[in-house]
Amino acid sequence: DEARGLVHTAAELLKDSHDGGVGVLEAIERAAQRTVAEIGLGAVAGVVDWAGAHAPARTPCPGAHKSGGDGHTARLVARRTKTVRTLLGSIEVTRGYYHCGVCRVGSAPLDGRLGITGTSLSPGLARAAALAGAEMPYAKSVEFIGTVTGLDLASTSTLARTTRAQGARARNLIQAEHAAAATTPRPVPAAPD
Repeated sequence: DEARGLVHTAAELLKDSHDGGVGVLEAIERAAQRTVAEIGLGAVAGVVDWAGAHAPARTPCPGAHKSGGDGHTARLVARRTKTVRTLLGSIEVTRGYYHCGVCRVGSAPLDGRLGITGTSLSPGLARAAALAGAEMPYAKSVEFIGTVTGLDLASTSTLARTTRAQGARARNLIQAEHAAAATTPRPVPAAPD
């Protein structure tokens, strides 16, 4: 239905254009972008809602390895909602919140599976924000992201935090790769015959 609506909107824009079509393609692109974002956001929200609704009563405790304990579990104590901004728009994520009585640790495991622990940005938006933030001033980056996506998704402070966090993550991955390469034995070339 939304795709049909887009086709009709585009046809009307072209039919009613009295300036020879100048600017009509941009309007059609923006309308298509909004329509695709709505469809995609609906799909993302549906999958996330399903995952949040299927929270088990107990889950392995994330603090068990820190406390030296093994095998204890955290129990579901509540369902908490978190707003997450994505490249397609904002969604509400309702997920299980768990607490472990042994090590007194609370967690929302779905956040980890979705890659949103400690942030309100989806991994895709965080990556886009970090790339923009690394290339231009933060205020310009916010404007750029808004222009490209058609949405107002991030403040300059969020963009700065995200850029620094993604940079640290990339630095850690590079250091781990270098460490792994340094400990991997190199093959000894065969002696010539």
